[in-house]
Amino acid sequence: MAEPLVYLVPSLDVCWANFGPMRPHRNFIADPPPEAQCAEELAQVVARLGAFLEGQYVLAVHTGAYNRDAFYRPPFLEQYRLAAAQGAEVAIHPHEELRGKGTGHITPDYMREMVRLRMAELAAAGVTATAYKGGHFSYPAWMTAILDEAGLHADLSGAPGYSEPLCHANWIGAPDDGGYLSLEDPTWPEGRGTRSRVFEIPLGNDGTGADDINTLYNEKSDLANLVRVYEAIRARGAARGRPQFVHYLFHNTSIAEPRWLEQFQRLIEHARTHQGVVASPLAAKAAYDRLALAPA
Repeated sequence: MAEPLVYLVPSLDVCWANFGPMRPHRNFIADPPPEAQCAEELAQVVARLGAFLEGQYVLAVHTGAYNRDAFYRPPFLEQYRLAAAQGAEVAIHPHEELRGKGTGHITPDYMREMVRLRMAELAAAGVTATAYKGGHFSYPAWMTAILDEAGLHADLSGAPGYSEPLCHANWIGAPDDGGYLSLEDPTWPEGRGTRSRVFEIPLGNDGTGADDINTLYNEKSDLANLVRVYEAIRARGAARGRPQFVHYLFHNTSIAEPRWLEQFQRLIEHARTHQGVVASPLAAKAAYDRLALAPA
């Protein structure tokens, strides 16, 4: 079998529909989640998409100022265990934004303790967190050292070309492909600065901009555009002579929306038949390491 040109990591975010503390068009809505509905949506995601993805995906579990603990308690924990049994992984996904104000209050000590507590809660329930994903692509430069120390060696916070100072998000100039993060600056290409053990898997991007239309963001696009973005990534891999490592964003709230679910599945099917392979974060990282060690 020929080496794939795209390693595509499905990131299935565990969240709720009306969360938008930084979005004026949603009037900065940040009410608590409807927990029973979210639990049912998550159960459907694991049941309906787990087998389809052959367990190769990651559940990015929300925690934040407007919902600190709900998704780290029963009945959600049982679904994470079921997903892990399929082969899936769990990522800590903090949204620390304050309504309309951003994340200016966070500090390294604050985030280090937040990561420690969420990892401990999952571990106590028999679930091992393997990855991290900053809410709204938030990722202060000092975050890499925290993840490295914590043993979270895969990150999905990257959004090439995107910047939002209120959310500590700055991916201007960042690589559009996976690679190991520098401890000094997450936008530096691999080989510059001090290499960490944290493998970045950015949101898939066509390389022409940072708007939703340029990305593999399921609910912000249509199938034709998602295929176009995927094909741009595949062509980039062919031109560079090596696979591209990116993630594809989907939300648990969309499992009940036939158009979003069908679109997600059809893009995955397209990738599988067009030189792509679906992978969990650590599976993608292992493939990257294998290729890096292979003789030229």
